[in-house]
Amino acid sequence: MISLLTLTLLAAPQQGTPTTVAVTDAVVQTEVKRFGVNLGRHNDTSAEVLLRNIIPNGGFEPSSYRMVTHAAVGTTGDNWLQDFWRIFWNNDPLGVGQQEGFWNGAQWEIVTGPSAGRSGVVLDYTHIGDNGNFLLDSTGANPSTGDIMFVTKTMDEMPELNDLAVIEKTDLRPGTLGVHSVRLSVDPAQLWRFALNYYMDSEFRDNDTTAGKLQLIDGDWKLGFWAKGVNSGDSVRIRFQRTNEATFFDEVIPLTTSWQYIERNYSFPAGTDDPREYTELEPHPILALGFTPSALGEEVLMDEIVFERPTSYNSPFLDEVHEALNTLQPGTLRFWAFHFGESLDNALALREEAGYSGFSPSIRMPTYWTYSLPDFLKLCQDVGADPWYVMPTTWTQAEIEGLVEYLAGPADGFHPYADLRAARGQVEPWTTVFDKIHVEYGNESWGGATETDPMFGASLLGGINTGQVADARFSMMRAAPDFDDARFDLIIGGQATNPNRQLEIETNSSAHNTVGVAPYYLRLLDDISSDEAIFQPVYADAGANAIIGGKVKDSQVLVETQGQGSGLAIYELNFHTTKHDANNPISIETRNDVVSSHAGSLALPIHMLTWLRDLGIKTQITHSLVGFSGGTNDGEKIRLFGIMRDLLKTNRARPNFLAMQLMNLAIRGDMVATAQGGGNPSALQPPINGLEDYADLTLIQSFAFRQGPLRTMVLFNLDMANMQQVLVDTSGPVRRGTTRLAALAPADPYADNEDSVEVEPVYFSLPGFQDGSVLNLPPASMVVLVWRQ
Repeated sequence: MISLLTLTLLAAPQQGTPTTVAVTDAVVQTEVKRFGVNLGRHNDTSAEVLLRNIIPNGGFEPSSYRMVTHAAVGTTGDNWLQDFWRIFWNNDPLGVGQQEGFWNGAQWEIVTGPSAGRSGVVLDYTHIGDNGNFLLDSTGANPSTGDIMFVTKTMDEMPELNDLAVIEKTDLRPGTLGVHSVRLSVDPAQLWRFALNYYMDSEFRDNDTTAGKLQLIDGDWKLGFWAKGVNSGDSVRIRFQRTNEATFFDEVIPLTTSWQYIERNYSFPAGTDDPREYTELEPHPILALGFTPSALGEEVLMDEIVFERPTSYNSPFLDEVHEALNTLQPGTLRFWAFHFGESLDNALALREEAGYSGFSPSIRMPTYWTYSLPDFLKLCQDVGADPWYVMPTTWTQAEIEGLVEYLAGPADGFHPYADLRAARGQVEPWTTVFDKIHVEYGNESWGGATETDPMFGASLLGGINTGQVADARFSMMRAAPDFDDARFDLIIGGQATNPNRQLEIETNSSAHNTVGVAPYYLRLLDDISSDEAIFQPVYADAGANAIIGGKVKDSQVLVETQGQGSGLAIYELNFHTTKHDANNPISIETRNDVVSSHAGSLALPIHMLTWLRDLGIKTQITHSLVGFSGGTNDGEKIRLFGIMRDLLKTNRARPNFLAMQLMNLAIRGDMVATAQGGGNPSALQPPINGLEDYADLTLIQSFAFRQGPLRTMVLFNLDMANMQQVLVDTSGPVRRGTTRLAALAPADPYADNEDSVEVEPVYFSLPGFQDGSVLNLPPASMVVLVWRQ
């Protein structure tokens, strides 16, 4: 824990020369904004549970499947051969790859090359040799190899359906806006089998055995649904359990032959769901919610199932989401949830009326389901953040114009999407609510478009294609009647590791405002000889990237001077220690110790504040709000990328959340220059642990802000072993009794919050603080000072 004595304000310098930090009135960046976070994807199998309702597609509505395809050699005007996915990879038993007929009846649109602008209907999808083949309903100029076609379809399939749970299209509950319900039956040969099942909290069984349970079942819950029996006397059995460990409820509910709404409320005392840790060899029980007719011969119809934790925020998001964001105070919230396959109508629908979506050629089942755009915008409004929405790559012109209308159009009875917005409670355009609405075209659309690309099925293959297609789509936005250039920031995502990618984008688009990059750090941990070797090169990476030769600075120069004069934003930032060098093995335990540590957390604010001051990048986003662990190239699991460990078991913030929390506390008004002198120690960092060249690291770093009479300063001591003294020159009198201090300074640089709370900020007043006061900064520490002149 933090010792308050080591942070005590000293009356005078002690032995050695303190570093002098003078806060000046020289403005280096005007009207700064707090840094933001990716909200991330709702995922009910892991820690990323964001919504209070844990039932995806409880209305069983049609799914949306959309995909980017590239023309292979041999493509003609009416026969489009699909490149990159190889048919011999298909596996029907596992549902891998798309079978013949999958795309029959789909809409297609060619967006690049000699046939750009053509669209129509897929007559037949077949396999020819090793390629998928789309037979188109019209012909035209032969596309060039590598040209791009979008395909889109709706489908009834969803993960929970099977021979006992099938879509019903004619018998629907009264007043529904949906078009589906589900019909449940009983298998006479397997009476134990439930017809409809939802499985959750399976991360520690299926992916990361160290995770333990990530969703504890306690407190109040509400179950609601519409149901009817097909025959008199039919009933539905509902069971919620931790498999082979605990049954929370198992109830049979009688039904009538008319649709009725049924609601049940449950309360589970703390400890009902055993919070203990499990050994590797023990069974790892998951959550299972099942529905079935209660007896042989019965048949049940159900619709709009909701199973949720009540919230106090009148929001579809968990209280824990609101509370984390209220604490973090992000300036921007980014919506990126693998929703590439989603249509505009699905994105705007109430969640009980929204289906799944999918986009990858490697699968045939739509599996993504997340929060709606309206709910996201309301959350942004509630927490005071500007929204950043990743628009699906394959949206049509009508959908793009509809998005603009929804965000900016008048609700006057003549604008359907604006009227929909008003009907959901937001009468005034969203453009009147936020200073800026950021819209990004796709996510890393420049990706390789192959099976190793995580965005396979949504990638455009390179910066030239990305620039050209994004330019066409953003031009559609700009031409929409309600588009307001002052209220929108149109973004194309670039590639941080390849600055020339930004030049490719810039020279092929003029319709965007901003290029985004994701300059993650410590991609490979290769030297663990000392604490200094591990952490200080990561700190130095921030400054090394802010000068010529650094990838962020080089990207900015290319974007601003050789392109369209666009701005630069950071769309994702965090550790990315997912690579493993087999010739220099570093254990996963050591890697986890580094990325989850307090000392490691200082890298996030150091990067963000350096790039704000030196490069003027005001919109910066960390990735992401919550997530227990991610994969590495050696098959291990590393404690990335969530800045919250989980929300529903421990609700613990990781140290980088806390560092960002303190940083956002300080960011306000204008950023002003600081001048450092005196001792001002530094270290020369060799090119290890991701640092590409030798770099000087100033061990005391300072960043200051002013807003009227309010002054704030962020101080870092990046010396891993030694306390450092700082003499604060406030360049003016300090109003007595107004100074407050917040600090992150645990004694152990490897302290983390993974298994218990070892890192937390401390706050206290400094009534004697004045111009010329001296502070002791512990090793590897972060301090925020707030005072009034």
